Amino acid sequence: MPDLANLTETQAKARLAEVDLTLGGLSPQSSDTVPAGHVIGTNPGAGTALKPKDQVVVITSTGPATKPVPADIIGKSFEEAKAELVGLNIGLVVQRTDAVNDAVQPGEVFGVSPDVGQPISPGGTVTLTVAEADGFDNGDGSGGDGSGIQVPVPNVVGKSYREAENILQRRGLKIDRIGWIGGPGDRVTSQSAKAGSKIEKGSTVHVNTTWDPLG
Repeated sequence: MPDLANLTETQAKARLAEVDLTLGGLSPQSSDTVPAGHVIGTNPGAGTALKPKDQVVVITSTGPATKPVPADIIGKSFEEAKAELVGLNIGLVVQRTDAVNDAVQPGEVFGVSPDVGQPISPGGTVTLTVAEADGFDNGDGSGGDGSGIQVPVPNVVGKSYREAENILQRRGLKIDRIGWIGGPGDRVTSQSAKAGSKIEKGSTVHVNTTWDPLG
């Protein structure tokens, strides 16, 4: 029995005819290494002693198998996440959509469709949702005191404006409301410097607020 591995189906049939063997059928299987339409192997296997006209089943590749959406693309940049998906070698189309999300840094992937863990078929499409800036200074706040002293930014989202002001002041930071003048009981809906990041003491954290009837 000759070795037909990596031949095309047409080449494999011709090779069997050359050695007076009969094609007993095709058995499709997925393969991450053998291109679709090429031979993975045979049954009986290469090197087996056969009689003329014996039948041989040719195992052919259908291409890569379905793979799950990897979890570690969340938090990566679009280019990093795209490279990982392309590296699955199943011919994916990777698309991008942008959306404001002040819980993550701009440029980070925070969503994916299909969801993490869901199967993606060869040649399918995966859409990555990437955080975009919301018009704030999303990095280090602004207007530090020049001391070079870095302080951690607290999370003030959900707090009243008065509470947020007190929390920030205790860290040596200032607060500034974006857009319009409101009351001290209004709720903070987003903040510029990311919670947990470090910015210079004396910097201003910009916030958006919404009216709270109970505030």
